[in-house]
Formats: sequence, C-alpha cells, structure tokens
Amino acid sequence: MKSFVIILATAFLSTHVFAQTLDANQKVRLKQEIDYIGSLYGSVYAPKAWKESHLGWNLPAEIATAQTKLAMAQNMHEARAAVAGLIKSTKDYHVSFSFYSTEKATLPFQVKTVEGKTLIVYIDRDKLSETAFPFEVGDEVLTLEQTPVAQVLKELIQDGGPNIPETDLAVADLMLTRRGARSNLIVPHGPVTLSIKRAADDTVGSISLAWEYTPEQLVPAQFQPFALKQQQQPLVTSPMFGPVYSELASETAANPYGLGGKKSFLPDFGTRIWQTADDNEFDAYIYLNNDGKLIGVVRIPGYIVADYDKAVKDFAGIIAHLEKNTSALVIDQNNNPGGSVFYLYALSSMLSDQPLTVPRHRIALSPGGAKECLDMIEQMKSIKTDADAVEKMKDLSGLPATYQLAIGMQNHCREFLSEFHQGVNLSSPLYLWGVDKVNPNPTHYTKPIVFLVNQLDFSGGDFMPATLQDNKRVTVVGTRTAGAGGFVLQSNFPNSFGLEMVTFTGSIAERVDKNPIENLGVTPDVSLPITVDDIRSGYKSYISQVQAVLKSVIK
Repeated sequence: MKSFVIILATAFLSTHVFAQTLDANQKVRLKQEIDYIGSLYGSVYAPKAWKESHLGWNLPAEIATAQTKLAMAQNMHEARAAVAGLIKSTKDYHVSFSFYSTEKATLPFQVKTVEGKTLIVYIDRDKLSETAFPFEVGDEVLTLEQTPVAQVLKELIQDGGPNIPETDLAVADLMLTRRGARSNLIVPHGPVTLSIKRAADDTVGSISLAWEYTPEQLVPAQFQPFALKQQQQPLVTSPMFGPVYSELASETAANPYGLGGKKSFLPDFGTRIWQTADDNEFDAYIYLNNDGKLIGVVRIPGYIVADYDKAVKDFAGIIAHLEKNTSALVIDQNNNPGGSVFYLYALSSMLSDQPLTVPRHRIALSPGGAKECLDMIEQMKSIKTDADAVEKMKDLSGLPATYQLAIGMQNHCREFLSEFHQGVNLSSPLYLWGVDKVNPNPTHYTKPIVFLVNQLDFSGGDFMPATLQDNKRVTVVGTRTAGAGGFVLQSNFPNSFGLEMVTFTGSIAERVDKNPIENLGVTPDVSLPITVDDIRSGYKSYISQVQAVLKSVIK
C-alpha cells in the first residue's frame, strides 16, 4: 500500500557558483523555466492568499522582478540568483530550492547570537585543541576577515531570504561556520582570520583558521546534459522531509546546537537518578528537585527517525516509567526541525488522558492529489476490521493502524475530491487524513508538563506545541517558534538552472482559534529567551526559571 506519511518539516538549502557566460538561447530557456516555477507557486502553493494578505506578497510582480534580473544576468550565478529571489520572496521556511552541487565548507566551532553578542557555544576540541585555539565557550566573535560579525550575519540572512527576524538570526548563526553550495552561495575556502573577545578578561585575540573545504565535483561541462536528461516528475503528495535537517544538523553528535540533536544544549536540570539507555531513541532522565519532587525530562529532537516503531515503543516505555515515578515532566523540543505528522500524533497520544484536537489544513487541490485520493479509496475498500488495517496500512510512522483511521482517511479523500471537482484551488479547512482528534494511548502521562520551545522549532516543531497548547495540556516556555505552518511538497523538473528540486507548502494549517501557524508560530505561555549570562554560566538562570514554572504547575 502507498505510504501515508505526511512530513511537517522545513527546508534551508545552499549553492555553488557556476560563472559560465549565458548565451541568448540559454536565456530563452531560463525565462520559460522562471515562468514555470511562477505558475507552480501560483497554482499549488497553499499559503498564497495568506501571503498576499499578511505580507503583501505579489506573485506576478515577483515573477517580473525575476525576469528583469535574468535579462541583466551575465552568467549562471546571476541567473540562479534571479530564480532564487523569486522562490525566497514567499517568506516561507518550507519554500526552498536546491541546485546540484557538492561544494561545502565548515569551521569546527559554532556560535549563537544573544543580546547583540555572537558567542561561541561549541568547540570541536578534536580539531581545535586549546593550544591551537586558545578561546572558550562564551567568548565573543567580533570579526571575520575584519568584517564585523553582525554584518556577516546580516548578509547570510539576506542570502537566505528574510522572514522572521529571530529565526533568521538563529539560522544565520548555524550557517556562519558551515556553508553549503546548494543555494547559490559563494563557499569560502583557505584561511579566515577572526578576532575574538575573551569573556574572562575582555582581551581581544586574533587567530587564523582554515575552512574544511569540499570542492565542487559537478563542473558545468558535466552539469548541463545531466539536468536536461531528467524526467519530468509530478508534485509529490506523499512523504518527504525538508533538507534543513542535513544542512543545519550538527556535524558531530558532541555538538548539541545544530538541528535535531539527540542531546540537548541545556545541561541537566539536576543529578540523574534514572536515565534511558544509550540505544534508546530519546535522552530522558529523572532528577530530584529542591522541593523533594521527582521530575522527568525528555528530549524530543525531531519528528523523523530511522525506525518509527522502535521510537514509539521507546517513548511509551519512558512515559510509563515517568507516569509512575514523577510529579511533572519537562519536554525539551528546542532546535526541532520537524518530521512526520503521524509520528507526532503517536507521541502526543501519550501526553494526555483526553483526546487532543489537532489543527486543520487548507490543502492545495491538484490533479496529483486527486489521483492519490482515488487510489487510496480503492486500496482501502477491503479494510473491514482492525486486523485488516494492520495488515494493509503500512508506513504510518508509528501511528497504530486501525479500522477507524482507514475510515477517516477515506472520508478525507472524499472531501478532497468533492472540492477538487468543484474547481477550487484551495480546500476548506480539513483534518489531515481525517484525523480530527488524537485519542489517548493506553500508556499516557497525566501530570503537569512544561514544554520548552525556541525559534529553531520548525513545522512539526510548531505543530506539537500548538496542539498541546490549544488543548491546554502543557505550559509552553521559551521563545516563539519559527512558524512553518503546513506540510511540504516537492517538484523536480528538467531545467537549465541546475535545480535539483524546489519545495513549497502544500497546506496552510489553522489552530483552534482559526489563526494560521504560518509566519505566526507558537507564542509561549512563559517567555524565556536565552541570555549572555546563560551561555557563560551554564544556563543557571534559565534552568532556575523553568524550575519556578514547574513549582507553579505542580499541585
């Protein structure tokens, strides 16, 4: 049976410079391809009306701007910049592009900008010993090649396409020391000189490091025929996961500041008196707080895993243990890139003893989606019992296959087809695949939950706190999430730009209050931004404030 996973994720990509000169015939083809991409976003981009009303987005004007830039382009890099500008104009973390390229470069440390200071938060001491790099976590990066780091970050934000300032800055922090060539960026190589201010004594030191560089292997002579031999591919209405995970994930598991890391960047809230085994999908533990209460902590790094069944089983084991032994639970979802909505539902079913109402989606209606629904209805005709569902419904990302779920999916498809046949482009609000409520799993947690979020929580990382907050199940603490509000679609097509793919948002989800998640994200119940003092003192103030919230919710 066809896979039914819907991925709630996001995409940030980067790209290599092809400086080849354009001829007139190339420009004709490129112009046609920009028109095609524009038509794609005009017909199957679900948030189009929202972007127009909320941001003043004008697709015809953006297409015209891209065509003007293309007409002036002298080489492929400038032509790519024209199409990239069109795609980035959506201000949507799901919308992205990827050019074929292998070029990338990294430096073995990472930064985070807080309160106007760009601080080192991780150093790979296997590559930068204390002798070779006499700086510490908490020291402030001032310049790269005599350019103020704030200016470098500003340029990275502009290259990525400005959207939500807090999230844009956090993404630029990740990109400062890791540059991929897949989004038309010039990838640095060779030495780079940095000036760094030490936190211990305010002295400023200068040091030269070498970028760890992977050269481009897809040269223009090889690239052109490769691109044009591709087969046209339809819009993908079944599973995908945005490349943000691989692009912005940590290079090493020892670095907890990238996206989707198993270990949190937060230190333990107290001495671990119980913890999960190393092979568990989740890092979870119990500690004793100052009031003599046992508190559970679970890290949820993302909603995509290699083995969903194992992950759901691991989570159930953790929840069963915490329900029996703790007074409250902290869920750390910081830096979560998203993933499968069904896996998200499976986990959320263990966090409440009541059914959870989930967001509804206005879905872009397309012939591809209609055909998928027709196929699904036909495939599910033979499902008459739970046993049939278990046998025939595969790839549900850990969500139990049931007869009720099969009925819900068929009803969803009938609603989709009914509206498609009416000739509308965007559906009325529908529950995705007919799941209107997530029923409680027999194994579930009933005590208070504090849910930690930040500006690097995307898509599924928006949906989980939105669902739990809307159902008044958790106290959300941290900073506003990114606001990537729907599922991701992808299109591949023959082109002269060397585009591997473009991605876009196939639905726009709305919460219980009818507001979209797109561009708005989830506002925490308790605002708790990270400070300079947190990074330099091991997050003592941050943890203390979370402890205070815990105390207030424990009855």
